[in-house]
Amino acid sequence: MDRICVSLDESTESKHDKIRGKGMFQKTISGILNLQRNRLPVSTLFTLHNENVEDLIPIIKLNEELGIEYLSVMVICPTGRVVGKELTLSKEKWYPIFNKLTDMKKNGEIKLKFKIVPPNESEVFWLYYFPLKFFNRLDDLKYWNQNISNQLEKKKR
Repeated sequence: MDRICVSLDESTESKHDKIRGKGMFQKTISGILNLQRNRLPVSTLFTLHNENVEDLIPIIKLNEELGIEYLSVMVICPTGRVVGKELTLSKEKWYPIFNKLTDMKKNGEIKLKFKIVPPNESEVFWLYYFPLKFFNRLDDLKYWNQNISNQLEKKKR
């Protein structure tokens, strides 16, 4: 087993419980701490959408405080209970957060390993790393362990 993944969708109890149910934030944190006490590898999963995008940086900080090594940021997929809701990530909210994250990674302010996982197997580079192209910052792809030539090659296949 590589790791046990626990959903942690907000950095505060009130917001997390609104999504996952009353008392779930404390149960989630308690579960993470129990796994760590028993030396089991634990990571977290954050479901990213338009209403919690501003909580991504605080959730990264919370994960670091908890001693979590790895976080998967799953971009919400507009299916099931999400259909008809305005949860799809907007560029107006995503671009400033992504640029801030890039700056934080560049300055060594984030130690947590994390990746952005796209919905429906879409190409994460073009959809979620586009702010770097938009703001003429493609050189900063290296802070995301990406480079433009690899992505262009993938696009050709």
